[in-house]
Amino acid sequence: MPPRPAPQGHGRQRRRRTTSRSNASEASEPKLLPLPREQFRGNEKWTPSIHRPQIKAKPAIYDRLSALGLIHFARMGHVPLDRSLLQGLAMFWRPETHSFHFPIGEMTVTLEDVAFLFGLPTTGAPVTGRSDGEWQTKTAELLMPPNFENQDLEDMFRKGYVYHIKLVNLRTLCSHEPHEDSPEEYLDRYTRALALELFGCVMFPDNSSNAVPAIYLSLLQHVRGSDVVKYNWGAAVLACLYRALDTASVHGPSRIPGPWLLLQLWSWTRFLACRPKALEDFTNWGQPTIETCVPFGRKWTVNKTFDAPHK
Repeated sequence: MPPRPAPQGHGRQRRRRTTSRSNASEASEPKLLPLPREQFRGNEKWTPSIHRPQIKAKPAIYDRLSALGLIHFARMGHVPLDRSLLQGLAMFWRPETHSFHFPIGEMTVTLEDVAFLFGLPTTGAPVTGRSDGEWQTKTAELLMPPNFENQDLEDMFRKGYVYHIKLVNLRTLCSHEPHEDSPEEYLDRYTRALALELFGCVMFPDNSSNAVPAIYLSLLQHVRGSDVVKYNWGAAVLACLYRALDTASVHGPSRIPGPWLLLQLWSWTRFLACRPKALEDFTNWGQPTIETCVPFGRKWTVNKTFDAPHK
């Protein structure tokens, strides 16, 4: 009786098992990730979501901003974003390691960069809280002026987004410039409105484009005195940037919100390419500090007094 023929594909199955054993042995050896220019999985034409804050930091609220840890960041001038530069950097980002894999080596943005470039604190309480709550009541308590009407409160929120405060109405609340003789309640409301705009435009932007979640008001319950909570804004902004880069490198939707200004300033301090010519006379781009990063903010002295801008 002739032998039974072997099933078709039997040899291939055996080869696959052999290949899997060799892959298992090779997996134990460390390997460099491939350059993302060849393995880029996202959309190279994604657009960074950009918003420009319009509420100005005034001397009358400097003490409140300092207590919140936002004084340096609130006093920074507007810096236009280079979309091409940000798109090019995202192509080198690897979400597996949360770092850039350049031909020259591996690099990433650190908490030290956030502290130097944005002047945000990197120690303190975590930026977290409950997402549910009576946000209309909280908005009326912390933002609205006395004797407001219910219709004014309803107009504060964007339609279609649950408890998203519209930036245009937020700016309307700050139409009067604060002075030293302004009521304390107005200075508190102005400080909260300025902080909310910074959160919604630069630090923690989202896809709402023209609104900021009211949940951030829970972080701004107190803006003066000993009850102010010291939050770790730097770590929260860095985590937001990592998440935005992960999204841009993997999924690549048309618009991606994130603290892109931090990434651009980091690139300027690390690479000659795409770096603008500084208006001020200094060359310490590679070693950013509060003193050397003059275009990004004003000098902050040890005794917590503000110096005049560098001429």
